[in-house]
Amino acid sequence: TVVSSLTHSVTTILVMCVEDPIMGNRYHFSDRAVPTVILTIIIFLSAMIFQTGRINVQDIRKAATFALSSASSMSSASSM
Repeated sequence: TVVSSLTHSVTTILVMCVEDPIMGNRYHFSDRAVPTVILTIIIFLSAMIFQTGRINVQDIRKAATFALSSASSMSSASSM
């Protein structure tokens, strides 16, 4: 899911930011830290926008279904 992949990505970046300097810069993460952190932020924000859009679409569908059911119940009530 989106949440688990975001959690995994952000956790990996945070661990590398903290662990690599402690372990003597063995992965040379400091050379690529800034681009990696910026890319992580972009991916995180993109996923949040995607999730928000998905939730809005679900709400719009529920509202449309409610409007259709209300219209059909009104038309059946007026025909009685």
